[in-house]
Amino acid sequence: MEIKAEDSGFYARFLGGFSLRYRGNPLSLNANPQTGYMQIMLCLLKAGKEGMGRKELLAINQPEHKDHKQRSNNFRQQVYMLRNAIARAGFPQGQYIVLYQSRYYFTRAYEMQSDTGELDVLIEQIRTGVLCQERQREIYLQYCGAYTGEFLPQLNGEDWVTLESAYYQKWYTTCLKGLSRILKAEREYELLLKLSTDASQYHPYDEWQAVRIDCLLALERHREAQKVYKEAAELYEWEWGRDFLDQVMSEHHEEHRIYYMDRAMKRVKDKLKEHGEGKGGYRCSVPSFVDICRLWARLGEERMEEHLLMLCTLHNRSWSEEIDGRSGAKECEEKNGDGEMELFQAILNRTVRAQDVYTRYSQRQYLVLLTDMELSLGYFMKSRLEGLWKLAGGGGLEVELDRLSGSEDMKRKEKTGAEKSLRTVCLYQKA
Repeated sequence: MEIKAEDSGFYARFLGGFSLRYRGNPLSLNANPQTGYMQIMLCLLKAGKEGMGRKELLAINQPEHKDHKQRSNNFRQQVYMLRNAIARAGFPQGQYIVLYQSRYYFTRAYEMQSDTGELDVLIEQIRTGVLCQERQREIYLQYCGAYTGEFLPQLNGEDWVTLESAYYQKWYTTCLKGLSRILKAEREYELLLKLSTDASQYHPYDEWQAVRIDCLLALERHREAQKVYKEAAELYEWEWGRDFLDQVMSEHHEEHRIYYMDRAMKRVKDKLKEHGEGKGGYRCSVPSFVDICRLWARLGEERMEEHLLMLCTLHNRSWSEEIDGRSGAKECEEKNGDGEMELFQAILNRTVRAQDVYTRYSQRQYLVLLTDMELSLGYFMKSRLEGLWKLAGGGGLEVELDRLSGSEDMKRKEKTGAEKSLRTVCLYQKA
């Protein structure tokens, strides 16, 4: 009988939530994953047999301390607490949190595997291999089957978790899009329906609802297609607006008839009601962004509130570098920079607040409206965004920040490029 990876040693799951097993049996420290020593353990489990350098761990575990001595003392205390917690938890006998040749390891005595480690192997095959369609299909299926949700969702506010989550989600999207093209060509709509349904559960605000509807229509399951459409309408309207859903649905030839079934006044009034809570910043189109800025400018002048405009410009760089900050071969399909922009958007979305608004202004630029925020806090937001981007290994990033509007004593004499960009967009809209 074949022995599963999770039954042969330590096996850690990070996607969709954390769990740890030893030879198939669950292990737990009964500790909050947000504690310092638990994050050390999670980092070392994620690193596996490669381990992590002390500087890397300090940057994650003690980022707020500038005093080197204090950082070191705090880190040693966290390691001590972790070793004691492991000793109390009934882990198999052995040494844990081992320092060997300037690198830390969870253990060097036992085999270590993880769900993200399995995905890393598949990613490397995609990056380095020239694959036929049959092999592509096989690898894409393996990745989509192994991907079970966001990386450590209970820690989505931590910088290092944000980067890892964006990385694996990016590859999940790449694999599922590639697989979608293959399965549509082969008319395997049942399998594609299952995969797109799973994707809609993991990332409900992505566009996989449209793929679900397309599959159901191809299978002539029209009632189910209409139900999914209505559910997607409620979800998308809260996050992106009805216009965005119509844009997505227009790419699928038969969805329009569902759209017109759903235009009664009562339905319209129901759709105008707010539902649920938004995640991250609010993304919109450039014209919508202009309208929102005009509205907030009016409100800011009436209420004496301060709103900030931020222009983020990504500078071109050599595509021999990895957009995700990892070493290896470049990705040929991202020569136009879209992959880098997607990664930046993921970081931007997690950095700004739910009431903030952003849009992709050009091929290499994003505009952000920071509502009801003082300039000093805006500079803090700017610094945090630049730090996350640097940590991700991104290329050159220029962030310009200034007040959107306000009374004369709130305005600066020198206008930034962000204000000029918005003025250009406004003039374009008037023309």
